[in-house]
Amino acid sequence: MVLAEIRFDKADYQPGDRVKATFFIDMTKIPERVQKLVILLCSGETTKFHKPSDETLYRGEHVYSQSIKEFPFDDLKHLTLLEETLEYELPSFPIFPIKYQDLSVFHQAQVRFESDSGKVFMRRSPPPITKNIPYRINENILQKKAIETEKNGLRIKLSSNVFVSGDNLEIIVQMLNPINHKEIRIELLRKTKIISRSKSRSEEFRNLLLKVKRLEDFPKKFIVPSSLFHSDSGNLYDFTFMLKIIIVKNILQKKSVEIPIQYAKDPNRPIQSLDYCENCGTEVENVSSCPNCNATIVKSRNKTSFKVRNNSSLLLSDHERSRGWKE
Repeated sequence: MVLAEIRFDKADYQPGDRVKATFFIDMTKIPERVQKLVILLCSGETTKFHKPSDETLYRGEHVYSQSIKEFPFDDLKHLTLLEETLEYELPSFPIFPIKYQDLSVFHQAQVRFESDSGKVFMRRSPPPITKNIPYRINENILQKKAIETEKNGLRIKLSSNVFVSGDNLEIIVQMLNPINHKEIRIELLRKTKIISRSKSRSEEFRNLLLKVKRLEDFPKKFIVPSSLFHSDSGNLYDFTFMLKIIIVKNILQKKSVEIPIQYAKDPNRPIQSLDYCENCGTEVENVSSCPNCNATIVKSRNKTSFKVRNNSSLLLSDHERSRGWKE
């Protein structure tokens, strides 16, 4: 028998399902230095990021749901085989497992071997034993539907309330009544909150999509490429996306409307490497030219997706201009 084996009661689990896992651990193969065994079921994510002030590397952790048991090794010395069962409930909302660059989002069972101080032994003892929980999402759970809202004299239509990786966002803006305005701006807002054990910080990125000054330009229809939703690390779990409509009447007077946008990775396709067309922003895989416009494909790697487009129908953001891109 191997050192540890983990078996699940089902071959597939959906969001909200109850997971039952049985752990089998061969106690005769555990090194004497190990003083504590830990078994757990967990849904969570880990990210790595640098503190801007001193470039210190932090490791952020966030747990959505878990079940855990600890066993002092002295209580188990008389056993040759430990058999223990754990149960926990998967989060009811979809959490897409992914391992990409500095991001790891997971549903898994694990056996850890620890000292009294809680540190996992890295030398002369086994590393943690991990097994992914078989997790699959029914795409119907996303419940896509069109959005229409009327605020401040404008009617805004979005093609869908939920966007899966690869989708484009279609927006139609109509003016219901003439509005006294200097200009109307439409922005895509991306807000994120990065949480570590000791500190948290927030960031906000704005992408100017459209600027309209003339009444005759309405109604206005435009497309937001899927690539604008991607982040440097591929992490979309900490992000909030908002479509912001700003009506500028004069220097001192502004009105704004914010519409939340739910965005998700493809539920059942793990993303290892993302390629984008530099011309139209289409997400592609394992090809050298874009199937949409035949342009050359550029590897994204650590580059922000805000750079991966050159579309005259969209205006560049301040972030892009500062990095040398031109309209």
